[in-house]
Amino acid sequence: SLLIDAENASIVDRQLLLDLFLPEASNFELVPARMIPSRDLSPLRSSAVIDRGLESRLAPGMGVIGAQGIVGQIYQVGNGWSRIQLADDPAFVVPFQDEQDMRGILAGGPGRGVGYPKLRLDPLVLAEGDLLYTDGSGGVFPPSIYIGIVDQSRIPARDSVIRLPAGLDNSQEVLVLTPLDVGGSP
Repeated sequence: SLLIDAENASIVDRQLLLDLFLPEASNFELVPARMIPSRDLSPLRSSAVIDRGLESRLAPGMGVIGAQGIVGQIYQVGNGWSRIQLADDPAFVVPFQDEQDMRGILAGGPGRGVGYPKLRLDPLVLAEGDLLYTDGSGGVFPPSIYIGIVDQSRIPARDSVIRLPAGLDNSQEVLVLTPLDVGGSP
């Protein structure tokens, strides 16, 4: 039946995601989930809902990634659901590095599918076509997760436009990055 075929395709998609990101996420447990677009009450906000929550030990602040790269961060959790602040939400921020290992902080929006360098931590000159990745600082995302590509390079660099992964607001299989306790108390 169509429902069984859809469930089987979902299982295959989740396994492919796990295989893709497992090497980069050694300090995280990867929790697969299904993301569904959701309109926020505020037209300025960009969010979605996933089908995992408290029962999977999810908590606000955990990172969410998809097959194309960064998706967002959990900000609300309930039984069987969590709400994600998508990467193009104006309140979303993430540390990044470019291909020359220069670092900065990226902020989402305003506008669907884009972000802007909010702060540079190193001397930063962005060229169109440069790729940006997570740098691993902050404990939310491991290093080397794709964030986006420089779509418009401007001076100062904070005025440059970064195109985030396509389909942030589409239904998709995602992985929630649950930090592992690496040497904490028993």
